[in-house]
Amino acid sequence: MEAEKNPLIQAEIKPVKIEYLTEERNPNAGENLNLRFRLSDPHTGEARGELTDVTVKYYRAPRYDLKVLTAQHVADGIYEAELPLRRPGGYYIFVSAPSLKLGYNDLNYLTVMANKVALAPEGGAAANP
Repeated sequence: MEAEKNPLIQAEIKPVKIEYLTEERNPNAGENLNLRFRLSDPHTGEARGELTDVTVKYYRAPRYDLKVLTAQHVADGIYEAELPLRRPGGYYIFVSAPSLKLGYNDLNYLTVMANKVALAPEGGAAANP
């Protein structure tokens, strides 16, 4: 005897899975974060490429410097966006794909901590306290 699939559980599975490929989680403030992520089918693992409406929303906690950028499709299911992290602090990063009916709160988000960089003394290298 085989159990039937529960339609309520199936309904909770999102049509896409996100995997953040960016390894840098502690960039320096004032630099750009090269955000890369993969979108795939959660059942088959097949890449979800060629979407033209993937956007990235990010802000510095608690809710400063809110920005929305369009992500570019760069490879099989892999998307990329350059996020300028102007000031030190924790940043929350969300991804949306309206064509898949996915809003910013539907996929896992990413957090990064932009570090404050100390100014270099005259003739010396910058230090990161």
